[in-house]
This record gives sequence, C-alpha cells and structure tokens, in this order.
Amino acid sequence: MLGLWLATASAATLVVDPSGGGDVSTIGALDAILQTGDTVQLVAGVHTGCLRLSGRSVTFEGAGAGSTTWTGDGCSELLAARSRESVTVRDLTLSNPGGRSVAVFGGTLLVEDAVVTGSGLPSLDGGGVWVRDGATTI
Repeated sequence: MLGLWLATASAATLVVDPSGGGDVSTIGALDAILQTGDTVQLVAGVHTGCLRLSGRSVTFEGAGAGSTTWTGDGCSELLAARSRESVTVRDLTLSNPGGRSVAVFGGTLLVEDAVVTGSGLPSLDGGGVWVRDGATTI
C-alpha cells in the first residue's frame, strides 16, 4: 500500500512591534512571511508602511482603534487585496493621506471596530475603502 503525506501549513499569529518584541518590526517585513489564514497583530502605537496581499487572505488586529494606527508612507494603497482575498480589519485606525487605505478587488472585506480616516484624494475613487466586484461588511 502506497501512502501519501501532504504537509499543510498552519495559520500563524504574527506580531508587528517596532520595538523588536514581535515577529517583525515593520509592516513591510510581513511580505516575506505572511501566509493565507494568518492573523497579524499590531501592537499599540503607529505603524507605517504599505502591503499588497498577493493572494493571501489575512486578518489584521490592533490593540484598539484609539491606540493603534496603521498609516501609509506615500503609497497609493495602504492595504491592497487585488486577487480575490478575504481581509478582516479590526481594532485599529487606518490612515493614508494621498491614497486609499484599503483596496479590494473581487474579494471580501470585513471591518470591525476600526476607523478609516484621512485617506484619499479628490481625484481618487474610494479614498478610504475601495471595493470592486466584492463584498464589504463594515
């Protein structure tokens, strides 16, 4: 009898802590380790950087919208989910002056206990949250 063993990845909880106490110290460093199903916890404070999910469905959690802010650094989209991903954002504030905070194409977006503020441009559709061909629950 021939057996087949398939290794499966487990969802992880990844901590972003600029002081070095987490798995990574920046949003950008997540790109190398982030997998579908992971939960990203942002410690209280301000986190700067942009992230393209590239097919990975992920949950982002802060320590409360009043104490955790994720802001852009001049990117057009703070959090880009353009490959039918499922994205959950909870307990944090998103702000991206000059661009969108969240862009979802064909996927799903769930926003709970979060604030989206200070995002967009007059010439940009969907300054705070832009969803096309997807489902959004706020």
